[in-house]
Amino acid sequence: YDILNEYVTSHQVGGDMSVSSMMKLFGVIGMLLSLLAGRVSSRIGMKRLLTIALTTCIVSIILMGVTTNIILITTFSVLFVAGIAFAIPTVISKIGVVVKNNQGFFLSVNTFVLFLGTAIAPILMLFVGELSNFFLQFLMIAIVGLIAL
Repeated sequence: YDILNEYVTSHQVGGDMSVSSMMKLFGVIGMLLSLLAGRVSSRIGMKRLLTIALTTCIVSIILMGVTTNIILITTFSVLFVAGIAFAIPTVISKIGVVVKNNQGFFLSVNTFVLFLGTAIAPILMLFVGELSNFFLQFLMIAIVGLIAL
């Protein structure tokens, strides 16, 4: 959200802090979609849902960087959050299905990896923030997502 906030309030997009805050508020819609992850995964399968969710994240974050339209940026932001909101419960469900013994340990490993990502992300963003334009910044974040895919 730091890069998105800077992008929205930049001269390229022309938004202000209230616009940026409203965009983040719309992200809650994407989070609420996580409640549907179980039903969707039972219909299309966990692996397919995870692939779709991560692909949605990657594509939406790239598209955020190529448009200056506030409505489109907000839409892509909601799609990005929705992708994450589908991916996390799907991974947890996949662990529950694949691992027969010691599920608690593997869920703890999953939690550790999530927390490790939240610890590394600010450091990574220091380097990404130094890139010359916003599209490259969004692209670098998308590359991290591509590695996850």
